[in-house]
Amino acid sequence: VQRRLMAANKVAEDRARAVTEQFNKLEAKCETMGSATAIANQLQERCNELEIQLAQAREEKQQLLRAEGHNANCRNELARLQDELQKAMAEQQLSRQSHEALEQRAQDAAALVAAQKQMAQQEKQMVELQASNAVLELETKLKLELKQKADELA
Repeated sequence: VQRRLMAANKVAEDRARAVTEQFNKLEAKCETMGSATAIANQLQERCNELEIQLAQAREEKQQLLRAEGHNANCRNELARLQDELQKAMAEQQLSRQSHEALEQRAQDAAALVAAQKQMAQQEKQMVELQASNAVLELETKLKLELKQKADELA
């Protein structure tokens, strides 16, 4: 945009120089021709043309300024969207990490439950073994007592 503005200013300066040169030439012609009125009319036409060109250049400048403002708005919107994208990506990463942590906790809990089941099974077997041993001891003790009573009675 700045390059366009500088180019437009350069064009305007070139046109002004050209007009000045033409004016100088026409002034010389006026002196040689003696027809000041004709030259004045030509100069007036040229001034009218230059005024039209100046108005066009001003309009182009306004369009460039509006375009520059629009570009600034677009840059701001792009920055805002990039911020939103980064926030969304960060939220997604946190969500993924949270999900992974929950999965790990579930796996840990399942492993703990399996270990507790195994321990309970072992305790059950131990109690059953102890109960079996107690029954055997009681049977042996009762058999001995019965044998002693039988021996006493005999």
